[in-house]
Amino acid sequence: EQKKVNDSNFTLNPLLNDGKYYWRINVTDGFSNIESNVYNFIIDINTPVLAGLTFDDSDGIVRSNKTLNFTVNASDANLINVTLNGTLMNHIGDNVYSFVSAPSYFGCVNDGECTLNATAVDIAGRNNLSMLSLTIDNTPPIVSDLSSNKTNSISRSDGELNFTVSVIDNNVESVTLNGTVMEQGTNNKFFTVKKPSELGCSEPSCLLAVTVIDQAGN
Repeated sequence: EQKKVNDSNFTLNPLLNDGKYYWRINVTDGFSNIESNVYNFIIDINTPVLAGLTFDDSDGIVRSNKTLNFTVNASDANLINVTLNGTLMNHIGDNVYSFVSAPSYFGCVNDGECTLNATAVDIAGRNNLSMLSLTIDNTPPIVSDLSSNKTNSISRSDGELNFTVSVIDNNVESVTLNGTVMEQGTNNKFFTVKKPSELGCSEPSCLLAVTVIDQAGN
């Protein structure tokens, strides 16, 4: 006949480190019969360490459709997963997790700041968060009013002229005139003082072109 012998409660030492442990329980009856069972359990008292959420763009200003490699460092003895805005990241080595995608995948589609969150969760349900802000810029620069101080547009090829142009964009990277870098002035104006010959001009006429690139590559 089998019967219940005893109920026992045990308090684990709270100083045990995170890890996998086991109890081996031996029961002996009055006839020297022995029964043994092993019970496995996991101690997890530490929150995952998560830091360094970043992506492979130097200035943090990107188009919403640009493919980026998002990475973060995560460590925990019993780590279950690392997600970026709810999407599982891939463990690519050591404590590094990665996910390759365009910002639009996470809903970052409109111009302005967008925030992403990486979350690490361990087996005990403890979690940690790392945040990252990036700037979406899908709008090309507005360029207008290219002119010089020669009002009739007739000049010697070796005479210096002051060329100016208006540029409207929040994240201007470069402004060039026929490949020559223009300097930023005031009131959205960019300028350069050059001889037409230095811009590749010769008789009888010359075409001048301004190229503006912003930090998102527009």
